[in-house]
Amino acid sequence: DSSSPRQTATSSRFLTVSTTPPLSATITASTSSAQVGQTVSFTASATGGTTPYSYAISFGDGATGTGRTPTHAYSTAGSYTITLTVTDSGSPRANSLASITVNVQALLPPALALPGNRTGVSGSWINFTVTATSPNPARTVTLSASQLPAGAIFDSSIGVFSWKPGASETGYYTITFTATDDSSPPMSSTSPMGIQVNQAAPGGSGGGGSGGASNGGCFLCGTFPVISKTMWLLIVGGLLGLVTSLALLTIKARASLEHTKRRLNRMTRDD
Repeated sequence: DSSSPRQTATSSRFLTVSTTPPLSATITASTSSAQVGQTVSFTASATGGTTPYSYAISFGDGATGTGRTPTHAYSTAGSYTITLTVTDSGSPRANSLASITVNVQALLPPALALPGNRTGVSGSWINFTVTATSPNPARTVTLSASQLPAGAIFDSSIGVFSWKPGASETGYYTITFTATDDSSPPMSSTSPMGIQVNQAAPGGSGGGGSGGASNGGCFLCGTFPVISKTMWLLIVGGLLGLVTSLALLTIKARASLEHTKRRLNRMTRDD
């Protein structure tokens, strides 16, 4: 003070000074490799600065979004850089940027696999399996068939085709198989398959197992009617029985003739 002598008083206080961490932004994507039309989910986050934060996202194709969890679907294949801008509530406001890259692939149709053209005969089963796969494992593929012959069955759930053509159904048939996925819009693949049905050879089995007549020439095949194996066995057995009976009759006739000769000889000597 201004007294004489002067007097002085002292007091102290503690002051804590805290430093705010700098603002930092982060962004992630549900996938870094998407297909055209596939929805990609993004997650934005921030630390430091002064809360609350605001989020602005540029998807790299001219489209933008806001918020922490935006979604976006790309309509064209290519590589896109997604940029996140986070702004805090400080004074002055602070900004932080973060970016990631998403590669978008062209939407491809399912791959359809057929066993190739088939040749069969009437009365025999024709069976084969059709398969299909999608380049995107997340897609579900459905099989279908058109122009099926009468009586043919195609199980689309497992891709199995079955048909037993009749004797009047010889000829060439074209069946169209289609594989369609559940994308938006749906993608599909179509492929035809040919089936040639020939007339079964005479005497051939109708079950598709054992073979029938020979493929070579047969001079008497058109002269005599077709006889089953069982009938042939019966005929051969009958012929063998007939031959055996004739042999026994011949032996008995010879024995009787010899006996008659001996009696005649004795009668001649007695005279």
